Amino acid sequence: MLTATLFSSHVALKGPRDQLLALWLNGCYGRGDGDDLRAKRDTPRHQAANTTSNAINAPTTTATSELDSEIEKQSERILSLVETAHLLMDGLLVLVQSLGGQSWVVDFHLQGSSDSNGQTMLSAIVHNCVMDGSMSAFAAKLAVYRLLRTKGWVVRDGVRFGAEYVLYKPGGPLKYHADYAVHVHMVGRHSPVSWRQILATIRFTEQAKKKMLHISVSVPQLKANGNGGSLEQDFVTSLDSSDASIRMLQVSRWVP
Repeated sequence: MLTATLFSSHVALKGPRDQLLALWLNGCYGRGDGDDLRAKRDTPRHQAANTTSNAINAPTTTATSELDSEIEKQSERILSLVETAHLLMDGLLVLVQSLGGQSWVVDFHLQGSSDSNGQTMLSAIVHNCVMDGSMSAFAAKLAVYRLLRTKGWVVRDGVRFGAEYVLYKPGGPLKYHADYAVHVHMVGRHSPVSWRQILATIRFTEQAKKKMLHISVSVPQLKANGNGGSLEQDFVTSLDSSDASIRMLQVSRWVP
């Protein structure tokens, strides 16, 4: 079991290391202190260096064992609100017990399960988005995230590449470099994108050896119904609807 605590911009998971590691190994969800270390351990360069050190009778405490030791110290994973909502909606993250406030006991299920209690945590996430005025942006990002996941991509935060998301083949960043940098444009809320902006984005994306995927998304304006339901409740029931309009366009630069 894991303890989940909701903050304004993320959810912190704490618990047994094997369960935290399962989130990373089965879909690359969240981020933790050991992620970069695992990537370093599994790179051919590190493996070659480790082989060389063994060849000259290096001490038994190799670089790999030191990295493994650091990885094992990880005791927390940070999930974005979008990742958490996706896991709850698919029954991969199951709410077991409320601890009061904005903390819960949850469990991670590899195959997914039916969990009506998950709506309690979803409602809390949506309430946070309502309070800080980011509900429409959250809905758009979640709609795009879920669509890309259903297409088989491992979706990770793309802030380091100036994008909303980056996309990896199944296996994620431990096996591959990202193929796409995803830029999300909210129709009706963001100003139209100029070709000058697109060209600048493409050049930056190409320097990072990624392809640019421009996604325009339009989500319906949600309103509380007249049956006493709150805006949060209506939003939760509409999160996985087909009302969102999403258009994807791969953009590249032609150099004659």
